[in-house]
Amino acid sequence: MKTFFGVFTAALLGCSVAVVGVWSGDRASPTETISTRVEPTIIPAGGAGEVQYVYLRYRACDRRVRASVIDSSGRRFEFITQSSPPTTGRVPGKTNSYARPFRVSSAAQPGPAVYHVEIEDACNPLQVLWPIRRTVEVPFIIGPVEPQIGRLGYRADAGFAGCLMRRFAGLGQ
Repeated sequence: MKTFFGVFTAALLGCSVAVVGVWSGDRASPTETISTRVEPTIIPAGGAGEVQYVYLRYRACDRRVRASVIDSSGRRFEFITQSSPPTTGRVPGKTNSYARPFRVSSAAQPGPAVYHVEIEDACNPLQVLWPIRRTVEVPFIIGPVEPQIGRLGYRADAGFAGCLMRRFAGLGQ
């Protein structure tokens, strides 16, 4: 009986080590990004845009995405981290497209900017601790803040007092 238990334990440990070895060697990304772009290409500070991806999926894995906008001064404006489990809607071997809307902070500096995404995929239990990581960066331009016209008919940057003076003085809007 001791011999059987020893052989069983050795076989179990050997198989466990082999499985962990296969899992640790599995570092291929489950998706390949074919193209990315931000629409519109010039987004005013405080404005909304959309990043569009075209990608090829090789396999369905758990995914965690951290996205941010980095403005021309190097300041990072982060968005909420998103997690997505593999679903039956994701078909391996097919080209898919994905669009994610976002808003540029009104505090962002005008000029060249980057939509920065850090992706972590976990395709097996070992990768929960040691995920497959990759980064996608999509360039775009942040334009100056566009003044907004309020319900009272004055521009936000014109100043409320000046607007009242013009209205009551009969000088129009």
